[in-house]
Amino acid sequence: MTKSTVDIEPGAFNTFTKHVLKSKKKILKADPLESVERLIGPVEKGMNIFFFNSGQFSLSDVIEHVLKSIGPADLYLSTWTASQDGLEKAFMFLQNKMIKSVKFMVDRGFKQFKGKPYKYLFDNFGPDCIRTTRIHAKFVVLQNDDFNIVIRTSANLNRNRRLENFELTDDLEFAEFFKQFFDEAWSQIRVTDNFELASSQKLEPVLDKMKGNQQATFGDFEMDYNFG
Repeated sequence: MTKSTVDIEPGAFNTFTKHVLKSKKKILKADPLESVERLIGPVEKGMNIFFFNSGQFSLSDVIEHVLKSIGPADLYLSTWTASQDGLEKAFMFLQNKMIKSVKFMVDRGFKQFKGKPYKYLFDNFGPDCIRTTRIHAKFVVLQNDDFNIVIRTSANLNRNRRLENFELTDDLEFAEFFKQFFDEAWSQIRVTDNFELASSQKLEPVLDKMKGNQQATFGDFEMDYNFG
């Protein structure tokens, strides 16, 4: 089968960059095939790093690298979908005590379209570790006494051989803002609502309970967040 001229293989890109923001210092690096360890480098207090990859590693690999750097942490993960491999790796983190606790936010349609991974998620993590709603946002919080890492990404919890973006930020206020979403979801959405229409209908009350506009400043740039 002949590929369309608009199809571009991930490895064909040669301008993948990572942009490290720490105080006033900015570093640019380009390498489309770099490993997750070398691309991110050491996880440091106050770090902010943005990078693209070409699918050579997954969100699970990024989480694993961070956990190896910061030690055991609580994991909060929002994903539209997840693969069997991604969930098995998360369970390995739990078994190996790399994570102390875990909460998953997944789209309500996950049960319908991902039968085997859905069963694995439900059987191995239990219903109270899961909440569902109408969601496409992908983000991760990894938090312990020393680090407050937020990972914002285009990647789901699966391996996707396509261009993906990742941003890692260590900031307490930022991490608590994302955790507030989980706290409100667990407060508003019941276990019995999971994978039911009711869970989607409770999305707006979750967001209404959050502060509509929050502003966080990191180094020499500002970002506004509005879930409203």
